[in-house]
Amino acid sequence: MLKYVRKNSGGIISIFIIGAIALVFIFWGIGGQDTGTVEDIRIDGQPVSQYTYSELLNNVNERLREQKQGAALTADEELGARRQALGYLIDRQNLLGLARGTGRETSVDRLNQEVKSNPMFQVDGRFSLTAYEDLVPRLFNRSLAAFEANLAEDLLIDDTTGFIKGLSFVPAEAVLDEYHFTADKLVLDYAYFPDAAFVPETVPDEAEIKAFYDANLELWRTPAQARLIYAEVDIADFTGGLEVTEEDLADAYFEEKDNLAKPEEAVASQILIRYPNLTPNDEEKAETLKRAGEAFERARTEDFSELAREISQDTMSASQGGALGTVRRDQNVPEVEAVIFGEGKDKIGEVVGPANSIFGYHILKVESYSPAHQPDVEEARAELTEIVTQKKARRLAVDKVEDLLEILPVGNLTAKLFADTAKSVGLEPKETELFGNLEDAPPFLAEDEDLVAAALATPLGQAGPPVENPERIILYAPVEKRESVIRPFEDETVRPEVVAAWQRDNSKKLALGAARAFIESAGSLDWEDMVEALPEGAESGTTEPFARMQFYSAGAYLTEAEPTSFLAEYFKLARKGDLAGNPIRIEGDENLGYLILAVGDIQVADETALTEAELKNLQATARGSVAGSAYEWWAYSRRAQARVQLPPGLQAMIEGQ
Repeated sequence: MLKYVRKNSGGIISIFIIGAIALVFIFWGIGGQDTGTVEDIRIDGQPVSQYTYSELLNNVNERLREQKQGAALTADEELGARRQALGYLIDRQNLLGLARGTGRETSVDRLNQEVKSNPMFQVDGRFSLTAYEDLVPRLFNRSLAAFEANLAEDLLIDDTTGFIKGLSFVPAEAVLDEYHFTADKLVLDYAYFPDAAFVPETVPDEAEIKAFYDANLELWRTPAQARLIYAEVDIADFTGGLEVTEEDLADAYFEEKDNLAKPEEAVASQILIRYPNLTPNDEEKAETLKRAGEAFERARTEDFSELAREISQDTMSASQGGALGTVRRDQNVPEVEAVIFGEGKDKIGEVVGPANSIFGYHILKVESYSPAHQPDVEEARAELTEIVTQKKARRLAVDKVEDLLEILPVGNLTAKLFADTAKSVGLEPKETELFGNLEDAPPFLAEDEDLVAAALATPLGQAGPPVENPERIILYAPVEKRESVIRPFEDETVRPEVVAAWQRDNSKKLALGAARAFIESAGSLDWEDMVEALPEGAESGTTEPFARMQFYSAGAYLTEAEPTSFLAEYFKLARKGDLAGNPIRIEGDENLGYLILAVGDIQVADETALTEAELKNLQATARGSVAGSAYEWWAYSRRAQARVQLPPGLQAMIEGQ
């Protein structure tokens, strides 16, 4: 909606939109005009632009503000952000140095793919060269060449990070550790200390009440609210009778050629004869190969799908007669793919293999095969026609919205003016209820905090930024606004609320004290004795066995646990008898209090019950964990060795002076 931005360029909403657009590119390390290399910032003797540091700092600050839900950063947080951004800058230069030293570069195809996949340059979900050429110079004050050079550099950094992670080795023991971590079953003992059981014995005086009010002013803030009038333009209304010419199809084919490409694929089935474990010895390998040979001979003469149901040890595919469905390159076990797209594609309908992988032996049968190919316009005609029709329909819908924007007044737009104008172009105006957050927002704003924030920020008398989704475009304007205010202490309804809040706060403190005392008693008592000594109102219990990663099904108030404190304690519980070292806060609709957990029992999972798909996922998870640690070690060691020269002003800021 560029017309909206131009028409309202002086308003807060246009700033909001452009700011949101720019944040997308801050992550990439690109944004505004690079003012050149500032030579008084040097890392290992190489000059670095202060602009790059500023972008990294903006990114760190933005993440912190999101974590704090928009609250201002403290001085310590700002100092920490400056130091973190400097660390990222050192990492960036080290990664670029490693990339160039090993001859790595970003390919043109990779660069094109990244540009085309960015939503900012898409219309109707597909890349638009016109939008790309228009937006980059105007919104980011950069030539396309400079934009692409920066993007290529950032992609090179991503690839080099992956290269470092790829050097890590994942032993079988790490995969097994990952498996047991996720599949072993726990039995938890717990003690719960509800706030309601710990009522303060004293009543606060007037000074305490007022002091509590002053210290917690945000508790009495009413949220900003708005009520909107809006009109919807349905894109489907414009699809009828549209002409699609051969020239339209040719243009769409040029833009969509990469998306239309058909990958190499095959429809295949398998019978898996599994190793008895992930680290078989020579005898176990030989025995598995013998069983696989016998199965292979049976598969050649018997019904493959029935045999798969009978003997295959991959439970997921066995229940489907061994069917793997459509297999594409790089989506399955490499050894299996080598046979499917090698011998298998040349022997359609025949039994081939067996392929040997970490899981065992795979006996395979390829039912059909399609080579990778690029369809021509004629083959893709139906898909291209739909693309062109949707694009033209959306363009007509956008035109209608922009026509409405052209005739709507700015600054003195009333509900009646909006309604009359909408009706004049054939649209039916509607109104929302008052809303102030994501939960009670109208459907066309739902599930998007940025859209809700933009609507609440739109001034009375002005249309808000149009909202687009796959089916329609919505234009709206506020007809009523209520600003966010803190209710004064003198308000007769506030004092009782402050007293109740003071009592809840002190009950919470008393419950926390009782929970901590319970933990401290573990030094001299066992769990049974600790439970016997629980104060009145506290309770204890034991869960049924549950998989470690399915803790929300375990009961024991875990579905209402505050995530940060819960996860910090829960994943320390590794052995029978382990006791959480800190109370876990419970914040439910009905339950408020503190929870203490201990491991009552651990039921070890059977490794032989693993399916092939589960093993593959576990390998990927373990590889990611090891690889992440490898990169962190590399980055940390390189940061420690880096020679950094900063301008005096920036040096003082990072040192907190």
